[in-house]
Amino acid sequence: MSREREINLHGIEFLSGPYTASAKIFKDTENLALCINIINTNTGKVTVSEWFNIEALNLDDKKEDWMALMMSMFMLRSAEAGREEKAEEDRNGWKKLMSVLEIC
Repeated sequence: MSREREINLHGIEFLSGPYTASAKIFKDTENLALCINIINTNTGKVTVSEWFNIEALNLDDKKEDWMALMMSMFMLRSAEAGREEKAEEDRNGWKKLMSVLEIC
């Protein structure tokens, strides 16, 4: 059952770039949402922030942690790909992942 909480991503970060990720589940208006932030560690600013309505999925903590970890890794890869001018390839992969998870 989903609940408000911080999600431990176990220090996941991209070693080849200046990005790190954070994730939490919070109450957004009426539903619970998973929020993933990609932060540029050089500037300390959020580069990308995505929210996903997850309440309808009704997952347990372990599955939510896995989903947050997978999405964070993909978003980190997308941020790095943008720096390497490979963003379109990663965007297409991101769209496929979201459609498989039926989130978007």
